[in-house]
Amino acid sequence: MQLRTILVAATFAAAVEASVPSELLAQATPQPGVQPAPSAIEGKIDHKPLERTPRGAPIVIRAQVKDPARLFAPLVFARTAGSQRFGAYTMADRGNRGFVLRLPSAILEEGSFEYFIEARHDEGEATRFGSPTRPFICVAFDPPPRPVKATFRTDEPGATLKVDDNEAGKTPVTVALGPGPHVIQVIAPDGRSTEQQIDVKPGRKLDMVVPLPSRAGGPASLGVTSDPAGARVFLDGAAVGVTPYSIELSPGAHAVAVELAGRLRQERQISARQGRDVQLAFVLPAMPKEPALTVESEPPGASVAIDGKERGRTPFLAPVAAGTHDLVLRLAGRREVGTEFTMPKDKDLSLRMELGQASGAPRLTVASVPDGAAVVVDSKEVGLTPWSGELKLGDHMVQVRRAGYLAAERAVTLQANRDTHLSFAPERIGGPGRLRVETEPPDAEIAIDGQAAGVAPYSGELPSGDHNVEISSVGYRSLAQQITLAPAQQVSLRLTLSAAGGDNAPPIVGVNSAPEGALLYLDGKLVGPTPKKAPTTPGQHELRLVLDGYKTWSAPTRLPDKPGFELRVAVALKPVREAEAHDAPVALELARAQYKRAEACYAAGDYACATAGYRAAYEYTHRPELLFNLAQAHRRSGNLKEAIDAYQAFLREKSDPNPKVKTQAEQYIAFCQLVLRPAAIAAPGGQLAQKSKEPPPTVVQPLPEAVQPLPQAVQPLPGAEAPPLPPIPQIAQVAPDRSVALPLPILPDEDTQPPVLTHQAVRRAPAGSALRLVARIVDERSAVGDAQACWRNLFHIDYECIPLVPDANDDYVAVIPASAVADGFAYYLEASDSLGNGPARSGTPELPHSIAVEEAETPLRQAIAEAIRPVPPGGPVQARFGEAGPQQFDVQRPVGSLIDARSRQLGWKVRALLGAERSTESYTQGIARGYAALQATRDLPHGFVALAHAEWRSASQPYVLPSTADPQGRSSFDEQRYDVIGAGGYELGNLLMADGRLSLQPMLGLHYLALRNDLSPVDYLGADLMLRSSFRVFRFLDARAELGYTFPVSVSQARSALGRPLRELALRAGVALPFGNRYALEVSYQADFLAFTYVTRAAHGVALGFDTSF
Repeated sequence: MQLRTILVAATFAAAVEASVPSELLAQATPQPGVQPAPSAIEGKIDHKPLERTPRGAPIVIRAQVKDPARLFAPLVFARTAGSQRFGAYTMADRGNRGFVLRLPSAILEEGSFEYFIEARHDEGEATRFGSPTRPFICVAFDPPPRPVKATFRTDEPGATLKVDDNEAGKTPVTVALGPGPHVIQVIAPDGRSTEQQIDVKPGRKLDMVVPLPSRAGGPASLGVTSDPAGARVFLDGAAVGVTPYSIELSPGAHAVAVELAGRLRQERQISARQGRDVQLAFVLPAMPKEPALTVESEPPGASVAIDGKERGRTPFLAPVAAGTHDLVLRLAGRREVGTEFTMPKDKDLSLRMELGQASGAPRLTVASVPDGAAVVVDSKEVGLTPWSGELKLGDHMVQVRRAGYLAAERAVTLQANRDTHLSFAPERIGGPGRLRVETEPPDAEIAIDGQAAGVAPYSGELPSGDHNVEISSVGYRSLAQQITLAPAQQVSLRLTLSAAGGDNAPPIVGVNSAPEGALLYLDGKLVGPTPKKAPTTPGQHELRLVLDGYKTWSAPTRLPDKPGFELRVAVALKPVREAEAHDAPVALELARAQYKRAEACYAAGDYACATAGYRAAYEYTHRPELLFNLAQAHRRSGNLKEAIDAYQAFLREKSDPNPKVKTQAEQYIAFCQLVLRPAAIAAPGGQLAQKSKEPPPTVVQPLPEAVQPLPQAVQPLPGAEAPPLPPIPQIAQVAPDRSVALPLPILPDEDTQPPVLTHQAVRRAPAGSALRLVARIVDERSAVGDAQACWRNLFHIDYECIPLVPDANDDYVAVIPASAVADGFAYYLEASDSLGNGPARSGTPELPHSIAVEEAETPLRQAIAEAIRPVPPGGPVQARFGEAGPQQFDVQRPVGSLIDARSRQLGWKVRALLGAERSTESYTQGIARGYAALQATRDLPHGFVALAHAEWRSASQPYVLPSTADPQGRSSFDEQRYDVIGAGGYELGNLLMADGRLSLQPMLGLHYLALRNDLSPVDYLGADLMLRSSFRVFRFLDARAELGYTFPVSVSQARSALGRPLRELALRAGVALPFGNRYALEVSYQADFLAFTYVTRAAHGVALGFDTSF
């Protein structure tokens, strides 16, 4: 017995010794031939199994051992889900034979863990609660987030606070906010207001002071901050600065995004209003190194389960292995939503889904990019994408079909209490694209890829891929536009030629990028941020675009030797870290898709399909107009009772219906009621006969041909009961003929005509400005229903549509965002009436209105153009020349591809300096002298640089001969100093920093110096070694420095009291403030040390400068 006890104790002691840090890895599986330990059913271990535990909270396991025998410390054997080995953890004694254990939180990394408890005694076998083969399973869950106390204050108390459009009180005020994004609005009593979007973090109290605008009615303004700071800010797709950032905004809708390397990109939509400040605060989560999945939900806070394991709550961000996975979102009071997604190997993936209310049957939602694809479920077409509907539980086959795309299908299993979302991205069917070109002036010659294609307007098919479209006309500059056609893509171009500028007019290259603001380099030399248009010379060169967070793009280009030739290149920059995004469709998108299908079915006479579509669209938006359409479909299909209900619901819900539509609805109600009632009338005055048990058949008196009821309408049903009729004077006041049925009321002809849409097509528009489209839409019989403007450009393959909203009188307006007004911009307008008739169109998807996007002219740009424009024989030519305003191109060019149309730039930079110096030399006191300089540099091919520099200094200079050491015995002479330098060098900055922020130019040249005074003039010629540098600290600040050393080559023999010049050292350092892409203001410190045989003259000063480039 003692030997057995010793062996058991030794075994347990070894286990404890190996788990000094409270962990021992052990193979805790039953062995063959070994009797299993007694179970806890015998009553020796009392423990309540731990089934769920909050994620992030301590994992505590408690147990009580009731066996009175001597007890060794119990062990808990636990392992993470999917692991094969248990770890042994020692429980701590808490007295009265109670024990407790705190497990490390890492055991829940996979979302669950398994465990069992084992107790050993000095006598008998070990006792277990659970076993290695039947362990207890504990699952992690994310507790619902707790509200956060948020206090808002203003400098002037008493302002009204609104949170998510709900009034919350007067400042200072404290409210409870759920974690996640919120929109707060503060309105002062005098009308000043500001709006901020904040992101509330769980468990972190918020106390913030909201600044109000200084005055009411001022311009709209935007302020952007980020955590961490320094993120790049994009406004409507263009890079405009870094956080913290502020700017005045034009009223209207804007998209604001921030990007920072290693952080999750954030974007928000805002609406700027006059006199309102908008403040955006972004929190940028760190991105994992591996491709990551981002999941957002509406509402937020849903638990995220991937492949059956809970991983967190929305908003969710974590790395996920490449491949196909199942995702399920759960939230209390909501139906689950699930989807299958494929995680890319080399890019991030973003998903956004909506959780429906717990009531109702599970739904299947199908989306596609592009939308408008037919949805086929189990071989039956059910609608257009985006589509959502109820289906039976179980397995289904879902297919999407769209003209020009390959069909895509997927199997799906619907489960109880779970919505399912499917997203498709069908591939385009290979085939030619179609190009249409219009020009100003008309009849310009068109060449495509170097081959003549005729004169404008041109329309034809082209193979998919890159193409060069060149137009030319006598007396105008030739223009080439680069495009990329996707299979079956349609592109419309309207190109405007400018008047020729003479034989000496330089070629022009215009480069844009998406996003805008990328730095353009030409032959390694920084030209400026995109969009950029600059003069060049013929020849082959290299274009390069650099933007933080995006892959560097480069391509060789050639410009032909044609005076004034212009080449436009457009590039879609790819992020360093690419991402895909799939968003679940919102209610409005689902309603529009159902409405489009219902209209198509109604036009085809499939009224059952139209009824289902109108009903589904109404369920999403509850627009009363859809009830009228639903009633029309019911009436046409013969469902008169349902039609009456829908007409009456329309009149109840439409607070101010169009009088004509209201009259029609009332007449249709009367028509349907009469058709459904027995036609016998008891006596004059409109009294109806009593219903008999076996009523005779009723014969309906035919109506005139113009008002014959529709063939689908049912005949009067004998004996059918109906509510009392509304008074109909033209019938009630006439004594009826008892031998025939009551005549039906005369109905007007059904409105089947679309509204009348008139629009003056826009032919030209300035780049970088919002485009306002105005149309007059009138419908004499029915109200105007849906109206929209649809547009595309070179980088939008499919049309994007926005609503036309009512304006004054019968005018409807749509404002196209400034970022969309780019080359290849084309649009069309369409409208339908409230009955679904239409659409009436101005332009069509196949032949849209195309717009020539032009650079914006300014007085300064025109003045520069006039100054540099060559004047050909016969007088000046009215031409425009200058830099392009903001434009957008987005044609992807592969790295290294050859652009078939020929680029290079030889640019000038001119700098003017004006300042003052204090000069001192041996034996004399310091004096002040004026300083002026003019410097010009020119960029040469292959990175070489040429410089010309001229300086002038003027002072009353004191002289003291070295033979008289008395400084008081000096004489002053008016002295002028002239310096002229010519040098050449090479640009090394691009070799050291590829992003173009550094310019470093070592130079070698000649320096001529002349001193002129009444005593002893000096002429000096020396060799000059120079080093010039510039560094872009950020967008609006450059640091500059220049260092020069001169040694003599030749000195005049004129006798000077100072002796011969021996050497000179010059230094200049300062900062420059760039503005307008071509100009800069400079403030610099300068020093000059000129050594003579007898003295050294030292000067220190400050200079202000202005420089420009062209």
